[in-house]
Amino acid sequence: MANKAQHPSELNTVQDEERQAFIETFGGDYTQGFQDPLIFRPASFFNPAVRQQYKHDFKVLSRCLFAEYIYRRRPAFNPAVLDHFANLCTTKLAGIKKLLTLNTTRVEQLLVQNGYKADGAYLNCQNKIVPIIHASALQYLEVLQLLDKLYQTTGSAVLNGVLSADQRKDAELTCRKAVRAFGSMVRAESIAVRKEAQRLDSTGSDPELQQALEMQASAVAEAGAASDAEEAADQTLALGGAPQAVLDGLVATGVAAGKGRKSAAAPAPAAESLAAVPESAATAGA
Repeated sequence: MANKAQHPSELNTVQDEERQAFIETFGGDYTQGFQDPLIFRPASFFNPAVRQQYKHDFKVLSRCLFAEYIYRRRPAFNPAVLDHFANLCTTKLAGIKKLLTLNTTRVEQLLVQNGYKADGAYLNCQNKIVPIIHASALQYLEVLQLLDKLYQTTGSAVLNGVLSADQRKDAELTCRKAVRAFGSMVRAESIAVRKEAQRLDSTGSDPELQQALEMQASAVAEAGAASDAEEAADQTLALGGAPQAVLDGLVATGVAAGKGRKSAAAPAPAAESLAAVPESAATAGA
């Protein structure tokens, strides 16, 4: 059966909602000057920490990432600089996704082994229409949704007595710090990209390029201030090293945990580590 045709007023309503979502995310000035195609994705955020991560990082990361597209329009821009930036973002996001998926599935396996399921629920959620202006921004949105799922799963495990509160804290903190490290890494890597852009247009004769530089610089400063405030409020969130090195260490350690170990014949006791669930079991059906 053919899809029911939408009345023009309905189409305008959807467009108005999307435009409003863009304004709420990036601000009116950025909206007025944005001329590129984009897509929108619905998203629901449940855990307060994930909501905060979206609020503080998504906008500024998107703006930093989008600058790559503007720079690529300049034939004289060194493509190696942009390729390194783009490949780094893609690779690190894939690593974080693997980390989040393995940790979540390991907790789900512990629940199943003890006769439970991930049945924890939230009373409230935050529904968003999310504007996507860069491919890696979409991947980052998916990372936040995976982080939200991890929180829901570990919460279920604690309430059902499968994990201790400390085990839950360790699993969540490792993954949240990996997500935060990615944001810090993007801001740090943006410096090299901006230097190349400044070299290319040292006289300021390219208005679009100059606007991209200003937007990227302001985004980095804004995100840095928010990150510093978070770390001041909670010292456990501090990375304690270069963002990329910290991220690599967190992902490598988390992914390697439990690799090669055999499944326990009996249900795992509540005090058992998440690492006791082997990667082969954690990845089954993922």
